[in-house]
Amino acid sequence: MQIYERNINTQVRQIDKARISVLATFLDLDHCIRAEIEVNTKTRQILSASAEMAKVPYKLCHNAAIQMPELKGLEIGRGVIKEITTRIGHRDGCSHLVELTSNAVRVVATVLLWRGIDVGDEEAFYRLPEEERIRMTMPLLKDSCLPYKSN
Repeated sequence: MQIYERNINTQVRQIDKARISVLATFLDLDHCIRAEIEVNTKTRQILSASAEMAKVPYKLCHNAAIQMPELKGLEIGRGVIKEITTRIGHRDGCSHLVELTSNAVRVVATVLLWRGIDVGDEEAFYRLPEEERIRMTMPLLKDSCLPYKSN
């Protein structure tokens, strides 16, 4: 018997050559939260961040969204999730907004990582045997998950 469901959706879009936009939504029975983050793809820095708390259990929850601009200037890299939690979480923040934003940043990190891997023709790359694709991408993805586990 299902008693609860939560959905998090993240879309990454190209704005121009140097910027991407991330739109993330958090939807469950009690919440509808949207966050938007703009990122410089060259510096990996957050250029802007905002959130909308369309549905929340308490009026006070809306106040958590005003902290989102505090993410401006953060570099997407080691330690960013901890810094997101510090800036928009804890007593004056929202754990759900932290979860949503952290997920969005992880997706951006993946997009930026894949952009840094030169695989040549992308369609041709995905036609290669998986062992060859793993070998080609191992230098950047080593020990990040099971297929990239080092011996």
